[in-house]
Amino acid sequence: MNLSYDVVTAGQYLHESVAEVTIHSWDLARALGTDERLPEVLVEAAWTVFEPQQATLEASGLYASIVPVPADASLQTRLLALTGRDDRIPAL
Repeated sequence: MNLSYDVVTAGQYLHESVAEVTIHSWDLARALGTDERLPEVLVEAAWTVFEPQQATLEASGLYASIVPVPADASLQTRLLALTGRDDRIPAL
């Protein structure tokens, strides 16, 4: 598949799409005031997409700056922090 930034396989594109939807599922749950826990399998899959791209994500301007979290934070918390979200702050 020809994307604006690279040529990737359909599988890679699907993996990236699922990672994006996973993050935005949390956004939606937060906005609606519902359960924000994401399925661990999706968190792990999204982490494999976003973690190797830390510098690129922040430089892109598409995400807020990485939120500092403790090294022992849950993978979901680390994933959200990597994409500029802080699940430690209570929802409004």
